[in-house]
Amino acid sequence: MNKSNGIVMLIGGLLMVISTGLLVASMLMSGHDWASVAAKIVPWTYIIGSVAYVVAQRRDATDNGTLTLRRLYSIQLVSGICFVLAGLLMVENVYHFLRPLIASSIDGYFTYIQFVHNNWVVLLLVGAILQMYTTHRITSEMKK
Repeated sequence: MNKSNGIVMLIGGLLMVISTGLLVASMLMSGHDWASVAAKIVPWTYIIGSVAYVVAQRRDATDNGTLTLRRLYSIQLVSGICFVLAGLLMVENVYHFLRPLIASSIDGYFTYIQFVHNNWVVLLLVGAILQMYTTHRITSEMKK
């Protein structure tokens, strides 16, 4: 990993972590003035951070590895896609762009709640678990 790629990855990861923490804090403290402002800005900073993290990670992936490494890098790409989709669901959770399209009836509203509302947490968790697994496995495969 070159130095600039590592810095971009670190900044992207920090933006993701800080943005997620601020979004959760703004949801818990919704009565404060700062919370409504933070909730509108934080999903966009999360998306910027996740895209920077994923792009830096993809640039770091080596193509000349073994079959195992190539599979692990593919799983890492799925993890990155989960991170970016979590950011898009964060934006939807705050701005409700899709709700008028889906929730035109009571069944549509329940469908919206079931598949969209706060489900960014699930994608973030899946992405984080896959990321931890692949990071550990890639490190051990590189040592071989």
